[in-house]
Amino acid sequence: IQHTCQRTTLATHTMRHCVPPHLPPAVLDDSCRRALAVPEGRLFCQLDLAQHGGLLEAVRRLLLPDAALLTARLHALNVYPAGGFFRPHRDTPRGDSRFVGSLVLCLTVGHAGGGLRVQHGGRSVTYEWGGAAAAGEVQWAAFFSDCQHEVLLVTAGARVTLAWELFAPVLPPFARV
Repeated sequence: IQHTCQRTTLATHTMRHCVPPHLPPAVLDDSCRRALAVPEGRLFCQLDLAQHGGLLEAVRRLLLPDAALLTARLHALNVYPAGGFFRPHRDTPRGDSRFVGSLVLCLTVGHAGGGLRVQHGGRSVTYEWGGAAAAGEVQWAAFFSDCQHEVLLVTAGARVTLAWELFAPVLPPFARV
């Protein structure tokens, strides 16, 4: 019980440092997204994805098995408190042609609801992380930027995630054969 209380306190403390996400005005509409964020400029994270269980390599093998390299840039810490959600959307490249997708890692803060639904090509997968987070398990999902995804309604607690943008080298036209 004490461990659960510490994680709940962590979520509450984290929310004090959050701001509304830096998004286009249409996405800031509460009918589209209800969440808070610590943007990359205010965020420091020592988690090395390459060293943490080979997570970045696992993502590369799953998404881009033919790519020699996949890099990640921490984008934000997102907090979806009870009542939080994000309607279906696609991640937009922010001026870097190497942007290929996103990696979302759910921190071990207990919550209910808040599933991540990812859809592409008529297929849909929903990642339900609330129970695993409460049990202290770190869960993650990675997907291409053209996948539509949404955060379902958080019904209790706070869903806290770290989000990375994924990048792969752009191959010259003659190398794409």
